[in-house]
Amino acid sequence: MGGIDYADLVQEGRIGLWLAILHFDPARGYAFSTYAWVAIRHRLWRAHFYADRVEDDKNEVAEAWLELVKEIEEDWWQQHVRQALLEVVEKLPARLGQLIRLAYGLDGRGPYSLASIGRQWGISRERMRQLHNAALVLLRLPALSMQLRSLCERDSREAYQQALSLNRAWQRSRRGR
Repeated sequence: MGGIDYADLVQEGRIGLWLAILHFDPARGYAFSTYAWVAIRHRLWRAHFYADRVEDDKNEVAEAWLELVKEIEEDWWQQHVRQALLEVVEKLPARLGQLIRLAYGLDGRGPYSLASIGRQWGISRERMRQLHNAALVLLRLPALSMQLRSLCERDSREAYQQALSLNRAWQRSRRGR
């Protein structure tokens, strides 16, 4: 029967027999063997049904634990990435660091648009875009972003080469203006 051990089934049969002995009423007119057979069979099917339910419950519990572990892992990862990002942003020049904190909501408040930050600082949205791009270029530098890159598993040689080529392309586009 399903995933139940033979020894467990034998024990359930014995319990069924014992219950049949306790509850048998000869006044009803049935033979004891007929009554005992039904009681034992009922006990075995009940054990089989219970084992299936326990197995389903185990699966549900395992899935719930797996979900909880994933949530904890995600929270841990987000906290460490956020901490590493804040440390990198602190290494930027003050104005660029403040721009990144405001633009991405790293200061605990919601993210602001570049236009609204520009209005606060009294400069155009275009100049804010230029400063934002300059900050992102600095954040891509391997010297600044080593810890963040290792957390995000982007610390391979290829990832560094890609970041350097993005920085060079951005610098070439700035020279062409």
